[in-house]
This record gives sequence, structure tokens and C-alpha cells, in this order.
Amino acid sequence: MGGNISDSETTKIDVVYGDCISYDLAICSLQETHINGEPQIITREKGSFFLCGNMFPESYHYGLGFYVQKELLNYVSSYCVVSPRLAYLCLHTGRKGCSIAFINAYAPTMNSHRDNPQKTEVFYRDLKQLHQQLQKKHSFVLLGGDFNAKLDMK
Repeated sequence: MGGNISDSETTKIDVVYGDCISYDLAICSLQETHINGEPQIITREKGSFFLCGNMFPESYHYGLGFYVQKELLNYVSSYCVVSPRLAYLCLHTGRKGCSIAFINAYAPTMNSHRDNPQKTEVFYRDLKQLHQQLQKKHSFVLLGGDFNAKLDMK
């Protein structure tokens, strides 16, 4: 499940936190967090947010993150922002040679694709490369996020 938070104000993060608790989400990917600067971790009673700030000033779409339930926090081994539209979170399972990577993807919109098809091609190329890279290191690679799909109901 993906979610949007518009900045790091406590009240807005708490709204998303409330949703994560209500739906009993273990891990949730977040897009458009509008967090600037270095990655940060915001901790709440039942889980933490791993927020990847905008490290790419040329992008006005920015900020990806993850919510991780408290019971899983000790398994988080790393998280990284790859681009304004891609980030990942890695968990070790405690079993030798077994780990999980979660990719958080935020695809360009259909309008953006019409205006600049190359942007969409670059996004999917980068997503494929990231998936292949993580697949070599981790037992499982899961993909989530916002793919900005529009369905035509004709």
C-alpha cells in the first residue's frame, strides 16, 4: 500500500501513521513525502518512518519513504534513495542467506509521459536495473508504489 504525506509536519505524518495502524500494515511505501535533504527516521510507538529526502534538486516530485511496523524494525538493514522516483528498503530475516528487498517506485504520470515519453522510458529502465541489482543480493524482491495508472472506462 502506498501513501502520500506532504511534508514532515508531525500532524501529517500522524495521519499516515494512523492509517498504517488501522490497516495493520507491516510495511508501507510512501510517495511525495516532500521531505527535503538527508534521509531521516521518525519513530512512533508502533513503528517508524524511513523517509528519503529530495537529494535531486532538479526534481519537483520528490520524497519517498517506508513505514515499518515496530516488530520488524530490528530486521531493517538499510534503506536508500536511488532517484526522485525510486527507493528501496532491505531486511535481513535472521536466516543465513535469506533477505528481502522492497522497492518503492513512483512512476511518471500519463500526462508526463505524453509530454516527455523519454522520462517514462528512463524510469522503467532504472526500475529494471534496480530490480536486477537487488535480485542478485536478496532472496526476495518485492515491488510497490504509485504507478500512476489511469484506466479508461469506455
